[in-house]
Amino acid sequence: MEKKSIFKTIKEYWKIPRYHGLISLGLYFLFFMLIYLLTQPLSGTAPTKDTDYNLTTPYTVEYTFKEINRTEEIDHRFQLTVADYSKILTYKNTGDTYNIIDGQLIGNGVEINEILPVSIVGVLPETIMVFLQDKIPVSNGTYQDGTTKKEYEAKASELAVFASTNQNYILITTYSKNNKLEKIVLDITKALEDPTIMSYNIEFIYQS
Repeated sequence: MEKKSIFKTIKEYWKIPRYHGLISLGLYFLFFMLIYLLTQPLSGTAPTKDTDYNLTTPYTVEYTFKEINRTEEIDHRFQLTVADYSKILTYKNTGDTYNIIDGQLIGNGVEINEILPVSIVGVLPETIMVFLQDKIPVSNGTYQDGTTKKEYEAKASELAVFASTNQNYILITTYSKNNKLEKIVLDITKALEDPTIMSYNIEFIYQS
């Protein structure tokens, strides 16, 4: 009975031009409020900072510095093996091996930091993952096989390998499955500020 009286009252006021406009505005407000509520993420589904990438030792990472410039495509391929008390880096293009001790590259062979645009020690996988712990992904998605892809954007100046004045953006994409990190792709093309370089990615693939 109460519902009928309410609708009857609305119907009566609807016939009055002055109230007709007010009722229309009220209905529009309710409609857009409903749309807003329906488009909000459910509790627990909003993007959150990542703390679930645990790099437990020992592990091995195959990674490649991929440069595409106006004349050629260059790949510098590495293997990093991390154990409890050692980090061994192998430059697979030549077979040269180095130890990473206290943030320094120790070994005889090609001067790695002279052939790369950034310090290789400054972009080790563990460094990138620590960096991402304070970041919220700008997009994410899940493939049919259960692999989760997340994309992050950050100013180059936030990474120590770039100048503090570098305001270009870098793009970091991670791929994980069952909370286990499988791959990282770091796009530093814009941050290099080199018009001759069309694309420069650093790709990490976890072997174990």
